[in-house]
Formats: sequence, C-alpha cells, structure tokens
Amino acid sequence: MVQAGRLTGLSAADLRARLAGTLPRVLHIEGDPERAAETARALEELGFSIITCDPRAAPGDQDRLQARGLRFLEGRLLITDPGGEEEDVPPSSLSLIQRGVRATTLTEVSKKTERRLDLTRAVLSGGLMLTKKVETKATKTTTSRDGFLLLHRADGERDVVIYERRIDYRFLGKELQPSSAGNFERLVARLRELAPRAAYDDRLNRPGFLSGLPVPSGAAVDVALWLVQLFHLRGLAAPPGANAAVTGPARRTS
Repeated sequence: MVQAGRLTGLSAADLRARLAGTLPRVLHIEGDPERAAETARALEELGFSIITCDPRAAPGDQDRLQARGLRFLEGRLLITDPGGEEEDVPPSSLSLIQRGVRATTLTEVSKKTERRLDLTRAVLSGGLMLTKKVETKATKTTTSRDGFLLLHRADGERDVVIYERRIDYRFLGKELQPSSAGNFERLVARLRELAPRAAYDDRLNRPGFLSGLPVPSGAAVDVALWLVQLFHLRGLAAPPGANAAVTGPARRTS
C-alpha cells in the first residue's frame, strides 16, 4: 500500500479509502495516457488488478437498442424498438446482464404576473394609479428513478437497454401484475432463465458504488456500467474483498 501510494501520490489512508466498498473502484486519475499506462503497469507489478479507461468513451443509451416491447418465442428473444421495428436477439449472444437505476431530474420554472395594490403610486397619482404589475417566479424540481436492465451482447451487435417504466409488459400474459415493479422482477427472472450463461450483476444498486465515482453525476451511470463490463471482460468479477482496483480514467474531461 505504501508503494502504491508513492505511485499515485496518495497517503496509505487515502489509498485505503479509495479502495473501500464495492469493486471496481477508481484509484487514480491521470490526464496523460502514457503516464496512466506506466502507473498501471507499476501497480500490476505490486499485485493489483488494473483497468484503465477514458470515461468520455463510455457508451450511452444513444448507442443501445432501447426496448419498448419484447417477445419470448420458442427460445428466442425478440426486441421491439421505439420505431416499432423488431430485432432478433439470440439468447446465446448475451454475455452479461447488468441491473441498475437511472435518476432523472427535471426542473420547471413558471412565471406569474399579477396586479397588486401600491399605496405609494396611489398617493403620487392622486388615486389614478392604484396597482402595479408584479411578476413572480416559481421553481419546481422533481426527480424520477427508473430501474433498467442492460443486456450486453458478445456478437458485435448493439447492447439492449430495458427500462422498467418504458416497456410494454403484455408479453407476460397471465403473469401480468398490477405494478411495474412486480412485472419488472418477472422480466428479470425470465431473461435469466433464457440466458443462464450470461453473468448477472447488480452492483450499480449497491450503496455507495455510484457516488464513489469521481465523474460528473450525469455521466456516473454510463461510466459505471462500462467499468463493470470491463471488469467482467478482464475476468475480475470476484467476490467483495478480492485484490482488484481501477486506475484511471486515463483521460478525464474537466
């Protein structure tokens, strides 16, 4: 830990704090890719398992097939996109299923103009002008949370994202429940039954995982999804407490 602290410019206490919690963790931020690679190699020599990445390259929903409907048909998975087109997603192509929650904050500003009694104006105008226009603003902020599944594919095609409140659950038939939460749980179970070889990972829902990433909050979910995917691709998805860490991002926007 002392040697790793020298490499990253951190005290042993700060190093332990950054590594605490659900892996992978961001241990070091370096703006120079070459220096990041050198630091990664040195840390690996000390026994750490390292991933380096540029968070600006993390895929977002614009890069994914966004599901609005789906069908299970004789061992096949058919996904309907927002335009109504249906795409065949072979269950054998699914390598990883990630589960998380995306929070969306909406701020609305409303303006209201009304006339109010103005005694000063009334006196100065001899009673001809009794009121004045007053404009008021009201700000309302609402935050909605929507659970999702991200289906990672190993066949080179687009990954699939399924949101709890944006999917048509009629495919459940007699299993259809009154709440989206219940329907979503059933969907998770059906997908895991359909693709038993796909790894299932819900660490994005674990306390402190997202908040521990030193990236802008608006990008935290997509960066976290990408880190976990890289974690699995490197074969590092081990139980909590295993000796693994993340250096990087190799480049980071200011």
